Amino acid sequence: MTTFPFPIEHKRALCNGVNIHYIKSGSGPVVLSMHGWPENSREYLSIIERLGDRYTFISPDLRGFADSDKPFGVRGDKQGETQRQSG
Repeated sequence: MTTFPFPIEHKRALCNGVNIHYIKSGSGPVVLSMHGWPENSREYLSIIERLGDRYTFISPDLRGFADSDKPFGVRGDKQGETQRQSG
């Protein structure tokens, strides 16, 4: 991709004390695109390039990935969350 047809906004949202980075691009109904492991929000740029004239894409970097916060001592899996909640 040499030139991107839509502006890409880099934004942040504070979620449970963690800054989550996300990109927003395109216009139209919103599509929330969630990356898998070990990817990041940029995985959707080629899709945004093709469909951004019809949809607004919001693509976050999940906690601990890419430009989102990586909190110390926080496990990003179900076992870690269960341990945290049970004390």
